[in-house]
Amino acid sequence: MHPEDVEIFVQKWRESIATGERFEGVARVRRADGKYRWMLHHKLALHDENGRIIKWHGSSIDIEDRKRIEEQLRRTAQAGTATSSP
Repeated sequence: MHPEDVEIFVQKWRESIATGERFEGVARVRRADGKYRWMLHHKLALHDENGRIIKWHGSSIDIEDRKRIEEQLRRTAQAGTATSSP
């Protein structure tokens, strides 16, 4: 995980562990080739009949392309705002 993403990610994950609430977070994760890619992480707790957490299930989805498009749109919007001022 990218060092800049660790603190907030771990904080949110600890909150989910403490509350048993669903976790959703984004972070850059380093691939085997050393490159970082943005990933969306989901985790859900499985509870027993007494409401205790017995297991967590999760998935991670690569959202690198989405993050790049969002950044391009943000830059385009900023450029449009800067040029449309009287």
